[in-house]
Amino acid sequence: MNVKPTVIAVISTKDLRSFFATPLAYLVGVPYTVLMGWYFYSSLVDTRSGELQTYFSGLHFLLLLTAPLLTMRTIAEERRAGALEMVFVRPVRELEITFGKWIAAVAILIILSYPLVPFLGVVLHLADPDVGILLAQLLGTGLLAALLVAVGIAASAAVESQLVAAFSAFAVAMVQWFADAGAGGIPNWVLRLAALRPRLVSFRYGVVSAEDGLFFVAWTLAWLFVANLLLTVARRR
Repeated sequence: MNVKPTVIAVISTKDLRSFFATPLAYLVGVPYTVLMGWYFYSSLVDTRSGELQTYFSGLHFLLLLTAPLLTMRTIAEERRAGALEMVFVRPVRELEITFGKWIAAVAILIILSYPLVPFLGVVLHLADPDVGILLAQLLGTGLLAALLVAVGIAASAAVESQLVAAFSAFAVAMVQWFADAGAGGIPNWVLRLAALRPRLVSFRYGVVSAEDGLFFVAWTLAWLFVANLLLTVARRR
């Protein structure tokens, strides 16, 4: 499979520019950054220390709400406007589209998360936190964000409506988030294969597990495969 990195870069750059030229960047970005700041302030007030487990726990749930909104228009809007058909007539592979849009959405989420830099700077200046724990928390947050973006890309590839795409991505993310709570008739070992919450606990407390890392990588690739498959089906119609 001849996937061209230059094509992926072009698609990512185009999506980045188009996102920040729309009101969605501010409708989603402003509340996201404000809530990040509120969580950070609340965490410092509650713990009165440099321990940020509570903060990252709130940030993870905030990502569950934000990622579907950031990704809802990535493919659904192009499908609705007929622009996706224009892309399909060009020598662009579905995998290039999938990864290009995923990289762009991850980059957007990283840009919107810029307050993390001064927040962590404040903690490092005023307290004496364990840097290893902070790095583990950041790693877990990044892995979660990458997975949730992949879920959003897959949902956006499945429908034409942005709102339906956002709701579908949120619903899937919530199912995976609460999968460890159990469900009637489903074996526990099956639920553990999908559950997000238990996989983040070790990262929050500074323990980097290869098994947990592979869990996020595997599920991210799985959802990107679903998105790629949906694009392939759409192209052959």
